[in-house]
Amino acid sequence: MKLLIGVLMSILTSLTIALFTSYQIQSVDAQTVPSGECNCVLDSTSYASVPSNNVTGLTIPSVDLLKNETVVSATEGNLSWITEKGTELLGVLSENYFLGNFSRGTGRTVALNMLDIQQNESLGIEVSGGSVPDSMKAEIIQASVNKNGTLAEITTLGPKVAEVPILYDETLEGPTMDKNTLKITVPAAGDYLLLVELSYDNKSPSLSKPLTLVYETVLVAE
Repeated sequence: MKLLIGVLMSILTSLTIALFTSYQIQSVDAQTVPSGECNCVLDSTSYASVPSNNVTGLTIPSVDLLKNETVVSATEGNLSWITEKGTELLGVLSENYFLGNFSRGTGRTVALNMLDIQQNESLGIEVSGGSVPDSMKAEIIQASVNKNGTLAEITTLGPKVAEVPILYDETLEGPTMDKNTLKITVPAAGDYLLLVELSYDNKSPSLSKPLTLVYETVLVAE
């Protein structure tokens, strides 16, 4: 009897180990995915080897402002160069949704997003590292700005003082002040919020709704 019980226990132990091992192998196999695919949200982005056919690829670009700077040197005469100033992404408009980018990092401080300008000065616009929009425009609004605060704390004062369409030439290979310019016209000295709007229309069959990217920076008019 003891011998029979021992044999049965041995058989049951072997079966238990086999079943447990089989379960473990199935669990590991279930988590294995083909090379280049992760069965996750990245499969619907440009990171995937075969992006989803139902997703329209749109890469958010960076928008830089270009400004001519000139100083007079006692020994070198007039020295001129172009300063490149980045803007911050305020958010994305899509029909009834506004996807805001309200990060409180140091890049969102007013001090790092200010640009001194003169009346009737022209700034260059450079869009890079992303999808070129179908249309662009800029809006200038007088604002109350805490120079030691953040962009999120800015409040506008009344309606916009200017709206400027931007004719953008995407064929240009480098930044230039001859094309893709924005002329700054403000009524008086002071602080202004500059909003640059990049619009992607819905003419493409895969883009069902228009999208607008809004970038911001602070202009200090002298």
